Amino acid sequence: MYAPREQRYTRIKLQLTPRAGWLFLTTLVFIAVLVAGLSWGSQALVKAAGESAIAPVVAPQASADVSVRKFANPDPVGRGNNITYSILVKNNGPSLATNVVVSEATPLHTTFVNVFAPAGWTCITPPPGNTGTISCTVASLGVGVEDLITINVKVDASAPNGPITNTVMVSSDTSDPVPSNNSANATVTVAPLCNADLSVTKTGSPASVAPGGNITYTILVHNAGPDAAANVVLSDTIPTNTTFFSLSPAPPGWSCSTPLMGNTGTVTCTNPSLASGASAQFTLTVQVNANTTAPSVSNTATVRSDCSDSNPNNNSSTVVTTVGVQGCTADVAVRKFANPDPVGAGNNITYSLLVDNNGPDTATNVMLTESTPPHTTFLSMPTIPPGWVCTTPPVGGTGPIQCMVPTLAPSTNNFFVVNERVDPNTPAGTQISNLATIKSDCADPNQNNNTGTSTVTVNPGGPPCTTDLGVVKTSSPLNPAPNTDLTYTITVTNGTGAAFNAMLNDPLPANTTFVSLTPSGANPAGWSCTTPAVGSGGTVHCTNPNLAANSTSTFTLVVHISPNVTGGQISNTATVSSDCADTNQNNNSSTAAVTVSGGGGPADLDLFMGLAPGNTVNRGNLITYALVVTNNGPATSNTISLSDPIPANTTFDSFSVSPGWSCALSMGTFTCTRPSLANGQQEFVYLNVRVNQNAPSGPINNTATVSSATPDPNLGNNTKTGTTNVP
Repeated sequence: MYAPREQRYTRIKLQLTPRAGWLFLTTLVFIAVLVAGLSWGSQALVKAAGESAIAPVVAPQASADVSVRKFANPDPVGRGNNITYSILVKNNGPSLATNVVVSEATPLHTTFVNVFAPAGWTCITPPPGNTGTISCTVASLGVGVEDLITINVKVDASAPNGPITNTVMVSSDTSDPVPSNNSANATVTVAPLCNADLSVTKTGSPASVAPGGNITYTILVHNAGPDAAANVVLSDTIPTNTTFFSLSPAPPGWSCSTPLMGNTGTVTCTNPSLASGASAQFTLTVQVNANTTAPSVSNTATVRSDCSDSNPNNNSSTVVTTVGVQGCTADVAVRKFANPDPVGAGNNITYSLLVDNNGPDTATNVMLTESTPPHTTFLSMPTIPPGWVCTTPPVGGTGPIQCMVPTLAPSTNNFFVVNERVDPNTPAGTQISNLATIKSDCADPNQNNNTGTSTVTVNPGGPPCTTDLGVVKTSSPLNPAPNTDLTYTITVTNGTGAAFNAMLNDPLPANTTFVSLTPSGANPAGWSCTTPAVGSGGTVHCTNPNLAANSTSTFTLVVHISPNVTGGQISNTATVSSDCADTNQNNNSSTAAVTVSGGGGPADLDLFMGLAPGNTVNRGNLITYALVVTNNGPATSNTISLSDPIPANTTFDSFSVSPGWSCALSMGTFTCTRPSLANGQQEFVYLNVRVNQNAPSGPINNTATVSSATPDPNLGNNTKTGTTNVP
């Protein structure tokens, strides 16, 4: 043992003859170099012929061979789809690797989505949807340790066909004796994964429109196959000299974005998968600028997908509408009434609007407009006549209310109800006036009745009554099937004071129609209700002029779910209000949501698991699990998830899948998902794991499970276990 600062020496004595002088000098240099590598932090003392030489000894340097491997999936990949890069970083030793850095750049024609790294790693990335460098760092990586980093990028929708190559690099602060394995490449090919003849057909009405009038476009998208069209995009730029007015609700499976009402921009609707032979219809309405002098309005809709299209000539459709005064005459009129008057601050005003067409012709593109008056906020619009499309501010907000109908026949009356809430701090005596206007594309012989005004006064004595109205809504069943009935139970409660002009409104949810409102033959005591016709959409509207304190009223509303619904959620909201100040407005609405299971019936998913190399595997070797998912029908299975926890005593290595799967490794579980699997369709997932070198002898069990959002009549074939033995 030496003291901390003590120097150690190796003493060597050589006896030489004079004749060996030159040989001695050469040998002395060789020995000095040799001894320099014998002792850490020491010096070597060489003494000969009464003279000595001292040479410093250099300490051996720590080294760590860090390596990286990279895999990409899927290959080929479709435009707009994700590429998953699996990056395996390993320290092959012999020393601990410190400050290990893995970096790569988002490849050309892609943008960053997300990154998953093991505990201890820290990653710096571009924002999602952007490009840049992804850098992940860990303070140290032990000898023999191999970590998986997963990076997902999205292929640009405009990416050309051809290869996308990406390079990853690894480095550390520890000397690396094998730099040749510090980088790895992975290449996938961008190519259409399907063939689908998409088409779009567009019509417009009317053929001629007056400045300030509306044009309604009917847009039909169709897939003539032979394959399902992936990532379908319908685009329609609002034409010059017009602004956006409305778009019909998106068909099942579609998601749409639009400009704000009264603005320009582009309507974009997307569908991740449009089946072969399927169609979707959209109704787009724009308003022609009132001051335009343009002779016509031209509008084009286009459709595309990630699939190759055998007939691109039908991917766009254009409609040209003449701008000018139409050859029709219609005296449209509006009348407006407000209740109550006076009204208490914090209470509701109910506006009733009656729209008439006094003829002689059918009025086209009729528009009703009003705004929330000063000192009020929008509450609800419980009554809208059939055929009309209305846009309103959000509940509690302010702004315009606009309703439009393409045609209004002579001698037709249309009734609307709008509820506004008076601000609680409105001074007593304030007069609240509200104006509504009506117009059409036709010449109007009497414009004096195109406006309707109503005025109420805020009660000088404050709110005439105070109560606490509440509503609770439940639904049954929670997972209904398409083409079945859905039952809502609506319970209205009132607090300590009588509620004057109590009102219950319940707009029927999309993709449903009215069946019944019970109790049969009689409304709850004191209530009067109006409903849509059986088989129609609309709003259930119930009123009670004097709802007693501490009372409870129960309604049972039955609706029928459309047979065309292919899954997803149906949400329905009921609201209550009255003319009294409400001490707790948080319970004035209640929403019930159900999830529609599948579409067209159950789907029996079946999972098969195969093993390679077989029943026995040596330590350090790979096990390949072949997971095959089959839909035995009879319906399409939607929102499929395949889950496989990585078995004990193994380490994830890589995977490959058939097109349509999206896979990730998280918290030790390998999960793959896909949107749907048709009746009879079969898809595979190959999972590779490596047996740990220190794995004990005995079985390695792996269990995988498949599930979906569609009811499965046979859950017994959804889970499989495979066993491999380590000798």
